Amino acid sequence: MIELAVSCVLIVAIMFCGVPVAYSFLWGSLFYLLITHQSLGAVVTTSFNAANAYAYLAIPLFILAGRLMVETSIAQRLVMLAEVMVRKVKGGMACAIVVAAAFFGTITGSDIATANAVGAIMFPPMLKMGWDKRYIGVVLAVAAPLGFMIPPNSNAILYATVSNASIAQLFLSTVIPGVIWAALIMVINRVMHVKYFHPEKADPETKLMIQKREESGLSWGRELGQSTYKAIPALIMPIVILGGIYSGLFTATEAGGIGCLYAIVAGLILFHAMSVRRTWQTFTDTSKDVGVIMLIIATSAVFNRILLLEQMPTKIAEGLIGVTDNPLLILLFIDIIFIIAGCFISPPVIIVVITPLLIPTARLIGVGDIQLGVMLFVSIGIGVITPPMAGNLFISARMAKCSVGDLLKPLMPYLFLAGIPVLLLVTYVPWLSEWLPSLIAK
Repeated sequence: MIELAVSCVLIVAIMFCGVPVAYSFLWGSLFYLLITHQSLGAVVTTSFNAANAYAYLAIPLFILAGRLMVETSIAQRLVMLAEVMVRKVKGGMACAIVVAAAFFGTITGSDIATANAVGAIMFPPMLKMGWDKRYIGVVLAVAAPLGFMIPPNSNAILYATVSNASIAQLFLSTVIPGVIWAALIMVINRVMHVKYFHPEKADPETKLMIQKREESGLSWGRELGQSTYKAIPALIMPIVILGGIYSGLFTATEAGGIGCLYAIVAGLILFHAMSVRRTWQTFTDTSKDVGVIMLIIATSAVFNRILLLEQMPTKIAEGLIGVTDNPLLILLFIDIIFIIAGCFISPPVIIVVITPLLIPTARLIGVGDIQLGVMLFVSIGIGVITPPMAGNLFISARMAKCSVGDLLKPLMPYLFLAGIPVLLLVTYVPWLSEWLPSLIAK
């Protein structure tokens, strides 16, 4: 047990020194095997078997499909549709970020891809309209988790491999929590936007454009119809993918491949928006991202094997139940573990290393794998907007050209009035995450 504790400390220390996560787990695992005089032969076989899962093929396919869609004008059409939909709402441009993030969730399955795509399109016009750049960054950061809460969900694919839960059911499990998350953001924005939106500071060209649009006589309904028509190619993609999965026509992995094919056809043939060179660059960037994820999966599997040999899942379950046998408190402890982990560790590591340790405890108190998965996904959504490892905040701060510290003040209401409440809801109201999956389980 002492050897394992030293290995854990070593892994954390190496990470904080700037070494990539995958190599940190590898060196920590090798250290444990050497000091306990165990064979190193299992390192290769364990890593290979962990990465050699059919379900993992869906990850690069969904990431690639989302990126191909973002690289075309289809992405901009979705944002234009979102903007028109909420134009009549006070603070509508901020709400448009939320709606656009939900739309992008149906084609990317990734919060990072959503933050980059929506931010690149929304930041310039909103700054010209007089919005505070810090506030735009915060709304973008808190809306980005909709990229994986609205199916498909790349995190769900990873979680399915460690829990043996259905990918299709996991995709559906976050729909209702995602809608609640989005609704709370828009309600909070209704109150907060007044402080951060100063239309009198809009540049002259933007004021003139808005005036011309208002004087054009074009009704909101007609403009919405035109925007919807232009966005049809993007709206068709999730219908084909999710419809095929839930109808049983193809698996999640096959759906990813069909999504890629559709994105290529739409981008290269229908809209002529992508060159062969840009398409190749998209493939290259995707392969780099997937390579990082798969390397983490492979190396962390060795450490997972060590944890299993040390019977850590059983010891954690016994430890939590030893503190209290109240299921409600144990669920709260699991939430706290997920949130703390999300503040310091990347989502793939949380899913493939920490979650397997908590699954036995959750099952022991009657929590299903679907509900635990949604608790995990919402916690990840909170973690990516909570320093120090707040990936979405870093992206937003870079786009806003300000520091992460500048975003913290406007972030707090969203964190405590949207993120935490949604986590508590999915923790103590299982129906929110289990009702839709139950419809396809019958």
